Amino acid sequence: MLGAITSTVSGYFGMQIATFTNTKVAYMAQSSLEEGFKVAYRAGCVMGFFLTSLGLLVLTILIAIYRSLKLSGETPPTEYIQIIEQFVLQS
Repeated sequence: MLGAITSTVSGYFGMQIATFTNTKVAYMAQSSLEEGFKVAYRAGCVMGFFLTSLGLLVLTILIAIYRSLKLSGETPPTEYIQIIEQFVLQS
């Protein structure tokens, strides 16, 4: 369920950025293809960083929630692996 929500949000914002940028790229490409490429490349970088950051944020929040629910105190790395494996098996 969380993956579907994250994917939907990523798709929405990705399309918003792409649609907004297409106008700018077309305008800049009329005067210079180099300038149009720069705008398109920067927009792609923004989209990539946003989508990657969103995925890492959701994963970090998910791990923090599982840590607070399943464990107390300090945990060795093997217990984190068990938490993630249990989550994957339940999905």
